[in-house]
Amino acid sequence: MERAKASFLADIRAGFNVLHVDCTVDPHFEGYVPLKIVTKRTVEIIEYIEERRKKESIGKIGYEAGAEKTAGGLTDFRAFEEFLKSLIQELDERNLPRPDFIVGQTGTLIKMQKNVGDFNSDTAQRLAAITRKYGVGFKEHNADFLDDEILKLHPDLGITAANAGPEFSTVEIKTYLKLGDREKEAVKQGRLRSPSNFLSVLRKRALESERWRKWLEKN
Repeated sequence: MERAKASFLADIRAGFNVLHVDCTVDPHFEGYVPLKIVTKRTVEIIEYIEERRKKESIGKIGYEAGAEKTAGGLTDFRAFEEFLKSLIQELDERNLPRPDFIVGQTGTLIKMQKNVGDFNSDTAQRLAAITRKYGVGFKEHNADFLDDEILKLHPDLGITAANAGPEFSTVEIKTYLKLGDREKEAVKQGRLRSPSNFLSVLRKRALESERWRKWLEKN
């Protein structure tokens, strides 16, 4: 928790004004983190950030709470509403801001450069209806690489926002690769004395981190 708090504090000091607070993953738990603990930790982090931002005269922060892995994955409708209801109750009792969004699973799943999940419009609509009851927006998890036809359905289904990251990272990485090619060409043409070898550094760091493993397909 201390590392998480330090990370979020660094974020708001750097100018981030929306934070995704997801307490559903914990290496010290076998299986899934119980919803009561997820709620408790989410409130604890929001309370800490609110105290720090006021102390440091940082502007208003928006929050989204969710939902990557829990018992039921927060796609079980009863568990989803239980989490949302208890979270809002705890936040209200402490006079803390409610989240702008609750993040939930709609069946999407990212592997490599494609969405290999099975988007479920019924699930999305039902989860969005639950958040709407409490005046909170519903944000879809893993919206990268979805077909345009699916994205067009989002407003009518009540999906108010969607999380995406790897799709943007893919564009960024391809741009770095092109930049590396241009650097090599500049050296060959004598416009640059020597290469920076930044691509070698990036590859080494990326491979050593092993964070890429979660995006690989099983086969």
